Amino acid sequence: MIDVEIKSYQGRIKEITVKGHANYARKNEDVVCAGVSSIIFGLFNALDIYQMPVKMIETKEEMKCVVQDLDHVTLQTILNVGVIQLKTIQEVYSEYIRIRNMEV
Repeated sequence: MIDVEIKSYQGRIKEITVKGHANYARKNEDVVCAGVSSIIFGLFNALDIYQMPVKMIETKEEMKCVVQDLDHVTLQTILNVGVIQLKTIQEVYSEYIRIRNMEV
């Protein structure tokens, strides 16, 4: 299962962490993993291209985005678009992706 953890502070996204594998299908045939990967890599690329105030951490086990300016409106909009996309996948493939929201 893919685990997505979204930490927020006063309604603003502070951190997004994605880890795990969907195991929906065999390697290179898993549409859930492909969809989530496309969203996350696209999100990270956009944050980098637009030089958003975030720290992005990518390891073999997980991808994490840590927000350094909670009040940056454009950044929050970009992050929320990514979350909406992930939730859209979860609506159809809820057995393979879990999204947890935490207020910190």
